[in-house]
Amino acid sequence: MSISDGSLRAGFLRQVALRPNAPALAVRGRILTYGELDGIARRWAGAIMERVGGPIARMGIFGSRSEISYIAALAALYS
Repeated sequence: MSISDGSLRAGFLRQVALRPNAPALAVRGRILTYGELDGIARRWAGAIMERVGGPIARMGIFGSRSEISYIAALAALYS
């Protein structure tokens, strides 16, 4: 995954590379670092792509302000 373009995904990946142990997400008292969030989202993206047979062009996400929703959004960007 490229970190050189101006996309949201690239911006996040730059932070993962620069500050993997810095807080990235805080929801309901739980804090995930950039590295932790990246790892979870990559696993989810892999599972999504395995299920559909490769990279996807579009994905809808229905959710509220929750850890799962934020991870799902990042996994969608990765897949």
